[in-house]
Amino acid sequence: MHFLSEVLERTETDKKSADPVAFVMDVLLPEATVHALGAVHSISLDKAKEMYMRGTEFDSSEITQLGEQLQSHISSKARQKLDSFLSNYKKALECEEFLRCL
Repeated sequence: MHFLSEVLERTETDKKSADPVAFVMDVLLPEATVHALGAVHSISLDKAKEMYMRGTEFDSSEITQLGEQLQSHISSKARQKLDSFLSNYKKALECEEFLRCL
């Protein structure tokens, strides 16, 4: 963040943002992230932007593992809600119609 703030300070433009933190978070950080994704994965900036827009992808085993970790630290009411969510999630993954919509 410090580096991006310095970039903002060095930028010569007529349209400097009234809120420099918002500009760094909303403009510079996403742009830097897209460029980093492109470099790390050796892909074009367009493909890197698509990857950034999709966000983090988790497979079902990672979701199950996260659920197990959360269950060990939550209340019984929250655990019931999580169990219900996981059950619905697994049903959705088994539903061909749902998968076609993805």
